[in-house]
Amino acid sequence: MNRSRVLFLILLPAMLLALPGCDAAKKALGRAASTKAALPPLEVKDITEEEFPAFIRQKGRLNLMLVYDLNGPETAAQTKERLAAEEFLKVARDFSDVVSVGRIDGRLSKTLATSYTPGTIRFELFREGSRVDDCSDGKLIMTSEFRSILAREAEVIRKNPPAAPAIPGSNPPRELAEKEFDSFTKDPNKLSVVVFHANWCGPCQKLKPVMAEVADSFPGVSEVGRFNVDNCRNLAGRLGVSSIPDVRFYRDGKEVGRFTGYRPDYAVRTLFQQHTVGLKAPVAPAPSKGSSGGGSMTRMTKDWVPPGMEKR
Repeated sequence: MNRSRVLFLILLPAMLLALPGCDAAKKALGRAASTKAALPPLEVKDITEEEFPAFIRQKGRLNLMLVYDLNGPETAAQTKERLAAEEFLKVARDFSDVVSVGRIDGRLSKTLATSYTPGTIRFELFREGSRVDDCSDGKLIMTSEFRSILAREAEVIRKNPPAAPAIPGSNPPRELAEKEFDSFTKDPNKLSVVVFHANWCGPCQKLKPVMAEVADSFPGVSEVGRFNVDNCRNLAGRLGVSSIPDVRFYRDGKEVGRFTGYRPDYAVRTLFQQHTVGLKAPVAPAPSKGSSGGGSMTRMTKDWVPPGMEKR
């Protein structure tokens, strides 16, 4: 290629923009350049098992978890996954205003041990503790798919302000009797979560605070009812409960989901998020005029005196 042709190709974009009617293109290019220049650098943080819950529950952020194991000799498959990870992180940089990236060693993580395959790299996306997508093990072949997911979730973050912090104990689970099951699960305005448990069950005791904490994040749209199988043998038999803890989700009397055994906070939170879609917490009535919140008040008249006393 001769020198004049090279020079022509270099100058071609500027020549095209100089043509009449290209003002819109100029403005679009200027906006894109200024937006990219304004983005903060993408921070990638190595986090520990203890830091994992707090990281994925960051408010106002799309939290991208990179779970990996690159110890020892790198295999061809690991090389492929590592290169794919680098490409995905390049895409994530275009959303650095709302995306946080954390890395954790899947081999050493007890929380992720059941879902992690050694020798691979996986991505998981969380919004306020709920998993919104799982981009792992070849599910995302094209970075364009990854970009679409980030764009979709980033738009949710930008349009919706962070939810108010959960108030501990604001939506406590209730111990219920067998006869209360039908009425409890038929509430059309709430997600009814049924937990079959027993006092002697270790995994049940481990799951108990997790259910309570997650329920506090969904006040007004969810309620957790606990049924002790030792006191609800007929109900447990009718529903086919064979192992505990057994957790079932109901909307308007219909079962919409379930799981058995212990689940970490983020997994339970994700299920609450999925099954409360479309539900809205009731709005508290506004206090009446003249009310101080602690009872009604009546304005005193000019001639008012305390009972039992006379005006002189």
